[in-house]
Amino acid sequence: MSTTQTRAYVPSTADLEAHDIVKKQFGEGSANLSFFDDFYREFTRQSPEIAAAFAKTDMKSQKEALRSGLAFLIMYSAGNSFANDKLDRLGKTHCRTGYNIQPKLYPLWIESLVRTVKKHVPNFDRASETAWRHVLQLGVNRIQSWY
Repeated sequence: MSTTQTRAYVPSTADLEAHDIVKKQFGEGSANLSFFDDFYREFTRQSPEIAAAFAKTDMKSQKEALRSGLAFLIMYSAGNSFANDKLDRLGKTHCRTGYNIQPKLYPLWIESLVRTVKKHVPNFDRASETAWRHVLQLGVNRIQSWY
């Protein structure tokens, strides 16, 4: 168990500012019914390995899992201890003894999500992109610490 896994995340002022941007834009973007379909279309295009991983997946359940996972990532960036525990559970299920999600795939996941948000949020700008990348990376780091 790493130090990251044993302590709660304490956000900085910059983390909280990014959190506020992302939280608002996630609400806007995910309200669009095609948001999650667009994300998975984008993500599975990133590599044959990713496409194969989702080939036999119940996508309705997967999209709900993604919605929840993103909510926890956003909550985590604000220092929410419940989200901290949820990301640790995700880390355990996604580690090499679980789904074995390779660390090299997370940057593709982040990139796909940023592209999807950009498509669905009209006021998405450079500050938005920076905030999204920051918030997502914070949570991904926590999840990957279990790998």
